[in-house]
Amino acid sequence: MKGVSENDWKRFVEERRAAAKAERELARKDPMPLPLAISLSLEMLNLYESMHGDPFVKDEITLREEAEVRETWKRLRERWPRGG
Repeated sequence: MKGVSENDWKRFVEERRAAAKAERELARKDPMPLPLAISLSLEMLNLYESMHGDPFVKDEITLREEAEVRETWKRLRERWPRGG
């Protein structure tokens, strides 16, 4: 298997940045009509749901993990006094 060199990664990143810039410029020049954007968004949501389930319904594990994250952030915020 061929290894990936640092230059390969740099080229990969540069190409993706150039592609993203070109896409932004194209979108700015010719924006997508709102009805089409909404339609495509709903199609993507349907595809996501068919692959992963409803993203708005959370299972017990996800709810517990989110509660743990909120509690961790709460404890971190309590460590530092608020500026003022």
